[in-house]
Amino acid sequence: MAFQLFVDPTAGARSAASSIMQGAGDLADSIKERREAKKKERKLFDSYVTQASALGLGEGETEKERMDDLRTNQTPESLQGMVEGTKLKIYQDMQQANIANTKARTAETNQNVDQSKDLHLGTKNYQNAQTVYLGEQTQAAKENREQKREDAPIQTEILKGKVAESGQAVKTSKSNRKMNKRRMANEDAKTAIYGMNAHVAKMNAGTAQQQAANQKQEQDRLDRQSSIDKGSLNPAFDKTSGKPIPGLYMTNDGKPIPWESDLANLSPEQSELARLKGALVTLEGMPDDQEVDVDGGNELRDLAPVGWFGGLFSAGEDEAVTVRERVRGKIAELEARRNQSGGVRRYDPSSGQLTTP
Repeated sequence: MAFQLFVDPTAGARSAASSIMQGAGDLADSIKERREAKKKERKLFDSYVTQASALGLGEGETEKERMDDLRTNQTPESLQGMVEGTKLKIYQDMQQANIANTKARTAETNQNVDQSKDLHLGTKNYQNAQTVYLGEQTQAAKENREQKREDAPIQTEILKGKVAESGQAVKTSKSNRKMNKRRMANEDAKTAIYGMNAHVAKMNAGTAQQQAANQKQEQDRLDRQSSIDKGSLNPAFDKTSGKPIPGLYMTNDGKPIPWESDLANLSPEQSELARLKGALVTLEGMPDDQEVDVDGGNELRDLAPVGWFGGLFSAGEDEAVTVRERVRGKIAELEARRNQSGGVRRYDPSSGQLTTP
């Protein structure tokens, strides 16, 4: 009897699908693990920032300013070193204070014993003094051990993030060091002056930087224009009148280009009209709902020097249909001023008509 071998034709496809699903699951797990690691790193960084600010670290007069400075200028590793170093210094200062206190008490006891000897109090009194001395030494050693046991939880509590207790420990340490109040006031005043000077310098640098950026932007516009062969441009025509627009040309792909040397020979109103009509050509080629950055975007930047639209448009972005109507209204007003015979006519966007007062 012959045996028939059955081969499942879908086995290969199922195996490939299973491999793909397994790979997708592994990739998702890997992404999830990286996200969790990032969250833990951020949480640890925020913890170090909080501890460092409470310990008085960072530049700034307020806690928020110090925390902003630490977030900007430190890494998790550097913050950890700063926090742990400061905590260790606080603990060492407290230990030094305890040692100094013990030494002072020992010296006082020795002085009392010596005085007893000098006054010839007798062997009994001397022995009593010795007994007192030994008792005080024992008590001091006991208190020192107790103090060490009390200090050990302080280090643990600080590491757990009890910022309030850390701040109190810093204040206590400063009090123990008995810093000169007048000197501290002078140092604080110097710090405030330095901070103010740094802020002024930063503001001046920001203003100069913005001016340089504006100048570069305008120079880039002029450089791009100078690189264009004027012979490759076509005159731009006003759709309303059918007449050429002075100083405005069109590239083969329909982009309006103002020619600065030509515009320089026109009146300010004619020059502005040419730029506005170029802006209208650009805006008419956009969908109504397209967002236009009217206070510095790339859509209208090549039509005029930097800041040309500052007095005409609001800051931020508007839809193309809104900007288009503003440009049409400005064109109508300028043309009305050039042709007026008494009274200034203005463009009414609601009716689309010119009005005469």
